Amino acid sequence: MKRNNFIKLFGTVVMSIAMLVTLVPFEATYACSGFRPGEFNNGVVNYNTPTSSANVELKWDQKLGQGWTAAPTPPTVGDDGYVYVAAGNTLYRLDKNTGEKLAPTEGLKLTDSVGFSTNPMAYADGKLFIQVGNGQVEGVDVSNPKELKHIWTSEKVGGQTISPIVYQNGYIYTGTWNGEGRPGTYICVNAKNGKMQWKHENKSAGYYWAGAYVDDDYAYFGSDSGDLVKVNAITGKVANTANVGKEQIRSTIVKYGNSLYFTTKSGNLFKVDANDFSNINKTDIGDMATGTPSIVDDVVYIGAANGSQFSADAGHKFLTYDVNDMEKSISSVISPGYPQAAPLVKDGQDENFAYFTYNAPPGGMKVLATDDYGEIDKSSYEDLFVPEKSGQQYCICPIMVGKDGTIYYKNDSGHVFALANKDSQKESGLNNITLTGAKMTPGFDKKVDKYDVTLDNGRNSFDLTLDLAKGAKATIDGIAYNGKTTIDLGKDTSKSVNVQVIANGSSKTYVLNAHKQENNVLTSLKIVNPTNGNVIGVNPVFDSMTNSYEAAWTNPVKLFRIQNFIPNKDYVGSVTFEVETKNSNVKPKFSLTNIKGKTSEATLGEVKASNGKHYVTVNFTGNTSIAFATPGSEKDDIDAGNINNAMDVVVHITVDHNTYNVTLPREVKSNLVYNM
Repeated sequence: MKRNNFIKLFGTVVMSIAMLVTLVPFEATYACSGFRPGEFNNGVVNYNTPTSSANVELKWDQKLGQGWTAAPTPPTVGDDGYVYVAAGNTLYRLDKNTGEKLAPTEGLKLTDSVGFSTNPMAYADGKLFIQVGNGQVEGVDVSNPKELKHIWTSEKVGGQTISPIVYQNGYIYTGTWNGEGRPGTYICVNAKNGKMQWKHENKSAGYYWAGAYVDDDYAYFGSDSGDLVKVNAITGKVANTANVGKEQIRSTIVKYGNSLYFTTKSGNLFKVDANDFSNINKTDIGDMATGTPSIVDDVVYIGAANGSQFSADAGHKFLTYDVNDMEKSISSVISPGYPQAAPLVKDGQDENFAYFTYNAPPGGMKVLATDDYGEIDKSSYEDLFVPEKSGQQYCICPIMVGKDGTIYYKNDSGHVFALANKDSQKESGLNNITLTGAKMTPGFDKKVDKYDVTLDNGRNSFDLTLDLAKGAKATIDGIAYNGKTTIDLGKDTSKSVNVQVIANGSSKTYVLNAHKQENNVLTSLKIVNPTNGNVIGVNPVFDSMTNSYEAAWTNPVKLFRIQNFIPNKDYVGSVTFEVETKNSNVKPKFSLTNIKGKTSEATLGEVKASNGKHYVTVNFTGNTSIAFATPGSEKDDIDAGNINNAMDVVVHITVDHNTYNVTLPREVKSNLVYNM
């Protein structure tokens, strides 16, 4: 018997907890109305989620965005049954069963970029509300399944719009951040027309990951100055304030019973009486905590950092606490990285399951089981999911779940993942796939949904035959399957073929990535440091059929070290690309795009060939210089102006009609700039 049911039977007053979810639609509407939607802003569901590595299945994996500065937003599920993700300045609608981009497949260009994409968009009443640059929120009408329509953008208030969006009763709530110790603004926007309802300005600090709890009467939110504020939800008039000390409140406010719960960057868990702000309880849970707690059965579930937040083996923890006695944790486990985002908890009949991501490679997801008193079953603690190598990266992503129990999340690789409970997945209705004129790898397996198809030498097409189970139907690229189908690549060198099988009321999509055997591919791609010949890797690992890469120097790799750095002085650096084509007589073409900067001073040198290989040098000057200081040192700091004006560079390598894109990113780490 559940703990809260036991208490209720014996007459103790129990707070009825709505079934809510981190980034998940609450039960009644299946709509994601914000970062922590629902009445109490909690993170608890009772859906049929996967509960172990033995019963989880990768439903789909969609790559959107490139690098942590342009990663996709955490997925948002609308009550229309679609998944919505934004990356850079583009909004996409995805099929929740397959992850495919739906109409319009090119997406919708937004007013500005969604930035670092650590927060999801909010969905309500057929509209999406999206955080974009300069302290703005953009409204998009998604009610038409064939169209994504911009409807308004709120006024600019400046800074990063980086606090989670909450939708309540026709209004949008979020906050802005302009840097440490700089002013910020909390805003309320009319969801119908985008007009500003009210602003609450903080002269001493901003609002970073400071999501609000909003009910019918009041909005509650924290700040980097340690102020907990209660305002009238419609007028913005301050009703109460409390300062919890030199604390940065960087979590969304959760209400459980008559108390408000939140964490602070200094590693404390707070409990404050919602009606009496003088009644404050504080518990030290670690060196840092920015995740939003989940609470069920009087148990708080939360992650905390210990030591360096980016060190995978620093002893970071995921912990449980009793809301009635928070002096020490009930139980804890060691996390492979800082659990920096909000967890998700499944409220089970005999046990609860907690899910969390962690900010370290491989950027997977952990799961553990507890009893309803919060004691962790250590034998249950394991990796629920670990991405394949191309999808491994750091991860700051709260977890979303659909009503069918499918879990969605993303990491800094740009991949969005959908994880299903395979025990609840029905048979796909497909027994086999047979190809003529091409080879499929691996051989058909109902559990595998992605295949590599290589056409026979010299062929432009192949035939595809499906062995369907009785009563099953299928489409190939949206066209009803009626027997053997010819797939013609024409002049294209590659093509993705989507086979959707519908059976027993459910559907599953198999993706066949077909390509010709031609000479217009690279067989080798290297980035070389010309000063010492060191080879710099690319992410993902090079494969001739993958077209987008990023230089893998985030360890960091020391290309250059600048001694006695002088601010505003120009420095010159370079890297050399070494490529090899399948046909050594085919000469690749190189071009370059400068992005994210005010200057355009990166240039390409002359293409040279030697022993069947082709070389070109990318030269950096001025604000695009490759600048390194000694890792761990604070002596050779880079001038702030150069940081702001530095840019990423994308090198395009074209072989016949096939183009490979390699991003050379500029990164800021602590006080050091690693400009590649």
